[in-house]
Parts: sequence; structure tokens; C-alpha cells
Amino acid sequence: MSTRRRRPGDDLLVLALAQGRTQADAAAFAGVSERTVRRRLLEPEFNRRIRAERDQLVKDTASRLTSLYPKAVDALEQTLDAESGHVRLRAVELVIDLGNALRDRAEIESRLIEVEHGLRSQAAD
Repeated sequence: MSTRRRRPGDDLLVLALAQGRTQADAAAFAGVSERTVRRRLLEPEFNRRIRAERDQLVKDTASRLTSLYPKAVDALEQTLDAESGHVRLRAVELVIDLGNALRDRAEIESRLIEVEHGLRSQAAD
């Protein structure tokens, strides 16, 4: 692990780069020069921090989206009763497509768990 202490602007720079900002935008956001951004990006530990921050942002976003599922499903369910035949048909298509996708995902996850269990069992033998 690096014993190098964090420099001013590094936390903001990590956040900006993890959010997908350009090097120029990230530099302005963090109050550093673009040259500083390029130098930091050559450091493995700095890149590790960016990846970790990006992973956390993705997890946080997934959690927020997941919390919206009940509301989205309620809205979709209400759309099934819409007066417009076109709107109802689109809602039906979405229900079928999403249901199939969720079923497929659950089946794949189940199979993956079985494969992982089998590999662990083999490794233990």
C-alpha cells in the first residue's frame, strides 16, 4: 500500500473521473490542472481509487433504481387499463418482455450458483 499522502483536490478528482467526466472537466471540478490529472492517472493507486468510487456509484444507483420498482410496476399495471389500445398493447409487450427477462435471469443465477457450488466441492476434494 502506498504511504504517499493524499494531495489537495484528489478526492474531488477521483469523484469527477468516476462519474465519467472528461479530464478537462474533472480538473476544473477539482481545482487542479489537466497536467495534474494526467500525472495522477499514471498512478496505480489513484486508478484503484477511481475504480472503487465508480463501483460504489454503480451500486448506489442500482439501489436507488431498485427502490423504484414497486412504483414502476404499479404504473405499468395501471397502463394495462388505459383507454388507448396502442398504450395497452405496449404495456402488455413490456410486461411479457420484462417477465421473460426476469425469469431468464433467475434461471441463469440459479445455474451459476450450482456451478459455483460444484467447483467449490471439486476444489475441496
